[in-house]
Amino acid sequence: MSSETWIKQLINQGRNFLAKPGNSAFVRSFVKSAVLVSGLMALTVYLVDPYDHLPISLPLDRAPLAHNQRFSYPALARATEFDSAIVGTSMTRMLQPERINPQLDARFVNLSMNVATAWEQQQLLDLFLRNRIQPKYIILGVGLDLSRFSSVSLNWINPIKENYYGTRPHRRIQA
Repeated sequence: MSSETWIKQLINQGRNFLAKPGNSAFVRSFVKSAVLVSGLMALTVYLVDPYDHLPISLPLDRAPLAHNQRFSYPALARATEFDSAIVGTSMTRMLQPERINPQLDARFVNLSMNVATAWEQQQLLDLFLRNRIQPKYIILGVGLDLSRFSSVSLNWINPIKENYYGTRPHRRIQA
């Protein structure tokens, strides 16, 4: 049987199914329901916008999600409530901004990431500085770059998302 014949038979079976009483209404209501549910789910994700990267979202206070810092930290770097930053690797993740803030009269954000590459640290720092005229303090945590001592690239551990560091939110989302 050729593929053309098979396709014609499939189309005829579909017509026969829809020709039966009640089946056409069932298919229409199923398709409408699927479109409605999909649209509501997409609208919910779009409005909630957990990573604060979409152009239209509800003005909610979003806590940084712990699943992957690479997705939530660019939004923190753009947040205007901070006037100082900590940028580094896991070595500086233990610095607690709430303990440093009163001592230095500043509002710190800790943008340190596990296994952060120098490029990621630079992008976060650039993004932080782009949104401030003059920050009070910048703490840089310089760590050991393990990729220099290994023939294996570390990018497979945490893939770098370059599109999250842009200036226009809706241009950051790419498939």
